[in-house]
Amino acid sequence: MTSATPNSVLIVEDEGLVSLMLEDLVREMGARVIDVFAAAGDALAALRASDYDCAILDIIVRDGTSEPVADALAQRGIPF
Repeated sequence: MTSATPNSVLIVEDEGLVSLMLEDLVREMGARVIDVFAAAGDALAALRASDYDCAILDIIVRDGTSEPVADALAQRGIPF
């Protein structure tokens, strides 16, 4: 990330209210692209198709854990 304000954020969170609050928070911080997923598999597919400045991960999600997403983010040097 080159600036203090992320432009694009990946959120992996399966609790509806929490994901809405996180989305509002990063939007208030200035993010323009905010992708929210409740399952790690969906987040991985998005990560393959898009670039993100940073990510927010819930550990336990609908399809297991977000560990594969964390691994993919770490390989690409994207903070989470």
